[in-house]
Amino acid sequence: MLITVHTLSIGSFEIDVELTDTVRQVKGKIQAACHRFPIEEQFLIFRRRGMADMQMVSDYGITEGDAVHMRLEFARRSNANRVLRYASAA
Repeated sequence: MLITVHTLSIGSFEIDVELTDTVRQVKGKIQAACHRFPIEEQFLIFRRRGMADMQMVSDYGITEGDAVHMRLEFARRSNANRVLRYASAA
């Protein structure tokens, strides 16, 4: 079934998913469809609810034509790294 993926950076596009696909598999399809957005940086939202990687599409009640929103979450540096850099610079 086709669903729409909305992003801030490139707009909207459609991907084909199955009810038995996991959210992680959907992220892989998103990455393949637009040749960017690493799986680890994607955060998917459906009906204002974050989607967990190991859940299936059917767990969220997604049907043909529904829209999923994607935002990117970049890896954040830990406070420990910032403290070590500050201490070594002093």
